[in-house]
Amino acid sequence: MSALKREIVETIAHDGPMTLERFMSLCLTHPRYGYYMTRDPFGAGGDFVTAPEISQMFGELLGVWVTEAWRATGAPTEARLVELGPGRGTLMSDVLRVTPIAPNFFSAVTVHLVETSPVLREAQRQTLARAAKPAQWHLDFAETPPGPAFILANEFFDALPVRHFVKTAGGWREQLVGLDAQGELAFGLSDQIEPTLNVPAREGSIIEVSAVSQKLIGDIATRLVAQGGALLLIDYGYEQTSLGESLQAVSRHAYVDPLAAPGNADLTAHVDFAALARAARARGAKVMGPVTQAQFLLQLGIERRAETLSKKATPEQAQSIIEVSAVSQKLIGDIAARLVAQGGALLLIDYGYEQTSLGESLQAVSRHAYVDPLATPGEADLTAHVDFAALARAARARGAKVMGPVTQAQFLLQLGIERRAETLSKKATPEQAQSIIDAFERLTGVDDARRQMGQLFKVMAVTHPDMPDLPGFFV
Repeated sequence: MSALKREIVETIAHDGPMTLERFMSLCLTHPRYGYYMTRDPFGAGGDFVTAPEISQMFGELLGVWVTEAWRATGAPTEARLVELGPGRGTLMSDVLRVTPIAPNFFSAVTVHLVETSPVLREAQRQTLARAAKPAQWHLDFAETPPGPAFILANEFFDALPVRHFVKTAGGWREQLVGLDAQGELAFGLSDQIEPTLNVPAREGSIIEVSAVSQKLIGDIATRLVAQGGALLLIDYGYEQTSLGESLQAVSRHAYVDPLAAPGNADLTAHVDFAALARAARARGAKVMGPVTQAQFLLQLGIERRAETLSKKATPEQAQSIIEVSAVSQKLIGDIAARLVAQGGALLLIDYGYEQTSLGESLQAVSRHAYVDPLATPGEADLTAHVDFAALARAARARGAKVMGPVTQAQFLLQLGIERRAETLSKKATPEQAQSIIDAFERLTGVDDARRQMGQLFKVMAVTHPDMPDLPGFFV
């Protein structure tokens, strides 16, 4: 048992169950054992990859946006450039690379990084050591000096704690973290009915609320109204407030049990953009969006920037490609919206990636052979590998529940394909039995990716948020 888990277990044993909000806060920011306080979780060697780590283009375009926001605010001669949760400092480094194109902006701003992690502060110092602008660090946004503020928050709000409320026969009860009969961490419900919630819903429904996020964006909005500036918030989440919960734990690029290893996995929840917009407008601020990241970056000119960089790049650098299917994401978003409104489930089986990554997978196939995609339009099948992570984000953004992805092998084996193959083989001729064995190995095999489908093909389900876990996706 880790030191943090032991401390949490002892606290619950002494004081009783704690809210999910407090549990998340301890897991992520405990002074000695918190996830962000003890490690650098970013990149391929960490637990997840963020957009600034994928390409400099992301940060450079945000730098362009910031300078335009500054001009639109009246080009104040003194202003603050602030980043919340700056990661390794990569985003700010890329922003500062392009902002000298607006020299008056560059001379007007001071740079401020809001970071609680000593490990990440040191990484940021190293990244920004040669930056043209010195940075100042703060533990809290409230510590940043007054004045017009231009604030960047990329994948920051998803890491702020949430609370869950479950609809029971008597009303809404808060979900708490307590101990089971064996002394292990387990979810339970408060004995008290939450008097402020009167949302109509089916029994078992869940409402996810981040009071911390709403308070922070309210405080930021108040400052922007009083002193000027703008906040740019980029994160994964929902356009509309809806029922359901999105708590997830990620370790080494894989989903894990949120209660299993406190302090050793990243805990996040999808951002409720509608709730944040309401909180900001309540303080008198103007809200634009939300729009998709694709729409935002394309409108800022990421295609032209990619072309410019490619012309100056080595062949290896030029091959850094991002593959996006806006059509797929729109379709699964439309399906998810229907499932949330009317019920049902989508089962998606295809070959592709569990995690979004650089690279391209376009291929053309004709007569069981790969051919040039441009050679004979209309005479070859054109396909690309499915980005399951992108589809999952699009579905969750509409309030749907997502199960998986899991490998096709895991899915079919859990459904009982071995037993079915045995049953069919008993009734088959020797030739038929061998065909059944060959088919079983092709569908579930993982050793030969060219011939076997078990590993390359993935399976994902999208359902109404109240749907229980379905066969094939049991842990």
